[in-house]
Amino acid sequence: MLANKSVAQYTEYTWKDYGVKFSIPTTHEVKQSTGEIFESGDTMTWLEMYPYKDSQATAEGMISAVVGGEAGVSIIDEGTYKVGGYDAYYITCEQSAHPEWRYWYIGFIDPISDVNFYAKIWFKKNAPTATKIAQDMSSRFKKI
Repeated sequence: MLANKSVAQYTEYTWKDYGVKFSIPTTHEVKQSTGEIFESGDTMTWLEMYPYKDSQATAEGMISAVVGGEAGVSIIDEGTYKVGGYDAYYITCEQSAHPEWRYWYIGFIDPISDVNFYAKIWFKKNAPTATKIAQDMSSRFKKI
């Protein structure tokens, strides 16, 4: 899931309520930035972030619960990784309602606190540049 080479310019953001820094492409327009949601996007990629208030959650359990509530989702693959001090779990999905997009649900667990959140990174299906940007975004989360 991690990219080797950056293909976009990035702007760094801090979601203070959850103690996380992350980067989005400079082409993203920020749609919402509150204590309950962060949302930004452009024509190739999109990012949504939400808190997950369950101090007993695992990254895999969180994402399984979130994806389980979605209709028409096809799971392509899934796995674990570590990024910026978080234990992370991702599921790559497609949804019949949005056939031109593919996306990752990624759960982030701070192993030494109860600060958890998840992200949904959308990217244009069959667009290698969009996939590389999404991969790069997925590796730019870090605890502050």
